[in-house]
Amino acid sequence: MRYFLLLVLSVGSFVSHSQKLAVEWGELSRKKGSTQRLMPSGKAEFYALRWVGSRLFGSYQITYHKGLQVVADRRIKVQVNNSIATFEGVRVIDGVPVVFLSDKRDGQNQLFARILSKDLSTIVRDVKVAAYTFQKRHSRGFFDIEMSNDKSHFAIIWELEGRKDSEHIYGFNVYTKDFELVNEGEYPLPFESRLSDIKGHYVSNQGDYFVATTEYSLDETKRLYR
Repeated sequence: MRYFLLLVLSVGSFVSHSQKLAVEWGELSRKKGSTQRLMPSGKAEFYALRWVGSRLFGSYQITYHKGLQVVADRRIKVQVNNSIATFEGVRVIDGVPVVFLSDKRDGQNQLFARILSKDLSTIVRDVKVAAYTFQKRHSRGFFDIEMSNDKSHFAIIWELEGRKDSEHIYGFNVYTKDFELVNEGEYPLPFESRLSDIKGHYVSNQGDYFVATTEYSLDETKRLYR
């Protein structure tokens, strides 16, 4: 009973001294597709990535919100380097939206960053930010994008899974928010691919790239488990 009374007194004290927050809501608007990602860009400003249309025949769209109002929108054209591309994601870099598109051709997978103007009206430029060559004994691989905590750097990461006994291939490029390449490389993990998992990637505010991994060992008595 003593603990119950202490809890009630504590909660009562918290409620009596709490402050009411002023909440501001935007106007109701018609639904603009399915929201996939929200990306802050400044004070009272953000971008939203949406999927608009049916599952098979829809498209990605970016909307620009300012002062709780939708002030601009743009459909993402999934085409780069004069060919059909694969959509890899959107990030806000240095206050503007950047669309990442990959292009598989001539035995390579290339990743391009499409920098848009802040109001979404124009394509500023396309920048090739990463590329790797396909390997016979590996999967076709994939790209990922990681940002530093202060948004001053971003990393392009790729991984090609090895088939059978082939080791996985890992690589990365680190850029400043001005798209200056400051760090790059490919590296092997010091463990067997089948006995290791990458648990996370981290980019520091200084442009350093870190990988967190878990290493397993085989249990000879239970061959179905690691």
